[in-house]
Amino acid sequence: MHAPARAVHEFWNESPDTVLDHEIRPLLRHLDMFTLWSALDGAGATTRSGIPRNPLALALLWNLQDGYLAGIPAWLQRAILGSLAAIARRTGYARRWTDSPALN
Repeated sequence: MHAPARAVHEFWNESPDTVLDHEIRPLLRHLDMFTLWSALDGAGATTRSGIPRNPLALALLWNLQDGYLAGIPAWLQRAILGSLAAIARRTGYARRWTDSPALN
């Protein structure tokens, strides 16, 4: 499957043993995003659908993606999630999950 730039897309696991071969070009901050998401998931900090339970963690994931969430105005995402991500970095919450420079 190929998702062109600026196309709305999504993916999910159909079963716990699903293996996803995901290639992003250019990589940008995707590896940091998936590393954080994996750490959150492994710690039980996400819901069954994989959404972080803590709004600061959600904001950090949003900050590492290279786009915007569909259906929510970009300016609103920047205002709310961008502010929460800044709080997560300033309070040290981001360091709890990874030592990535992209988060700290």
